[in-house]
Amino acid sequence: MARLFLGIGAGPGVGLSTERRFATEGYRVVLTARKVERLEELANDLRQGPNVGVEIASVDCSDSLQVAELVGRYAPELEVIHYNAAVIRSQTLQEQSLASIAEDIEADITSGLVAVKQAAEAMLARRRGSILLTGGVLG
Repeated sequence: MARLFLGIGAGPGVGLSTERRFATEGYRVVLTARKVERLEELANDLRQGPNVGVEIASVDCSDSLQVAELVGRYAPELEVIHYNAAVIRSQTLQEQSLASIAEDIEADITSGLVAVKQAAEAMLARRRGSILLTGGVLG
């Protein structure tokens, strides 16, 4: 069975570059983001190169329970998790609403910590695995 790489917050920049690297190393890659339509394009890009397999899954990182469920689903075989989700806003803190600040904290911090916790529990039990943080405040 191929080793599993889970990319949370897949995008055309850091996310795709990291996913491509692990795909070329023989990892089965799972791309996740809110908008599945965007993921199809990224997955097709990865499928052009040598890889063991590419899957996509939808997750909204402003909902940490969704993130926990996603990581829990893949935890038994998870070798590498990459949390790359981040809220990027052009507004200043003064221009943001309280609701948008709370949403940013959920996606940039809380969901990242939830993903790390879920992944680490499985990885510690197997005594192997890697956690990569490049998104949000945690990165």
